Amino acid sequence: MEMDRMNNKNTLTSTSKFMSLVLRHNPGRAGLALDAQGWVSIDALLRGAQAAGRNISPALLMEVVQSCPKQRFAISADGLRIRASQGHSVQIDLGLQASVPPQRLYHGTATRFLDSILRTGLDRRNRHHVHLTDNLATARSVGQRYGRLVLLEIDAARMHADACSTARTTASGSRTAWHRTTCACEPKRNTMKPIIALDADGVLLDYNRAYAGAWERAFGQRPAEADPHAYWAMDRWAVQALDGERLQQFRACMDDDFWRSIPALGNALQACHDLQGAGYELVCVTALAARFEQARLGNLRDLGFPIDRVIATGRTTGLRSPKADALQRLGPVAFVDDYLPYLRDIGPGIHAALVCRGPNGTPNTGPDLVHAHSQHADLMAFSQWWLQQAPSHS
Repeated sequence: MEMDRMNNKNTLTSTSKFMSLVLRHNPGRAGLALDAQGWVSIDALLRGAQAAGRNISPALLMEVVQSCPKQRFAISADGLRIRASQGHSVQIDLGLQASVPPQRLYHGTATRFLDSILRTGLDRRNRHHVHLTDNLATARSVGQRYGRLVLLEIDAARMHADACSTARTTASGSRTAWHRTTCACEPKRNTMKPIIALDADGVLLDYNRAYAGAWERAFGQRPAEADPHAYWAMDRWAVQALDGERLQQFRACMDDDFWRSIPALGNALQACHDLQGAGYELVCVTALAARFEQARLGNLRDLGFPIDRVIATGRTTGLRSPKADALQRLGPVAFVDDYLPYLRDIGPGIHAALVCRGPNGTPNTGPDLVHAHSQHADLMAFSQWWLQQAPSHS
């Protein structure tokens, strides 16, 4: 039974690849002549496949079309013709309708192509369009075919506003595929910004200072400072360990109002503006509970940080960073955190930068330092170092 299942899967994959070849790139391989819109009769495709040594039955063809999660192929309304939905290198007109894209679109590729893309932008090469999607799962699936995955997030609204770029869409069943076409005056700037992901507490925001305010709110008295160089908030302030009702009383004060009012750290605001000015998009990736995500975003906006997106991952009990999955989906060029364990397993294509604050009682020591590609006193130190050795994307 298992062998039959595997054989059927292999047959579907092999047939799909052959159909992609003759319907997208080389119709002559099967003696086909596509019409102006890329259509060919199903009977002609089956005869051409047989002449090319491929035995494709009508049932197998329909199974390939219906089982493809990316909906690579379309059947005409009368059921007599077939074409590839996108990805052509032969000249055809898919009849795509001009449309305003969503704010963000995604493109899946491999790490080996990233340097070239960041230098010159997304290039259609021998295809007619750059294929984009509003579906992260689709982008991941496409990118994984080419090697180690990189997910690129496209500022589609800015791309659409550019007079020399047009976004078009076509419906394939229930999915929508977006295509970037290029006019004669190709814009000189790259409409896709590389992303730098930033932790919040200890990198952007002074959680330890806010901790004293929460204590005062809970118990009516601001604690004295015990060690200004302590890493942990409980060690910085002269406070006792809590349990039972007093612990619940304190936690109740860490509500939306608390997470929306944490002060900025030193020159973190300027560091962010420097990075943004160099052409990077900044995204906050925090281990805060998801229910406080909007409060955190409001806090950053109120302070003037050029950050429009917060991803709250929550915490986990395992050894793997709770931020790993979110970072691998986001695909930043760098991630900055002040807690060494959160650099574990974030992905080989991401530069892991460690902010080494609060030396007294720091967890940022030991064998896990191998996960940190660089170490910095604060975000400004990282920003200056990064911008000295990385090309500008402005």
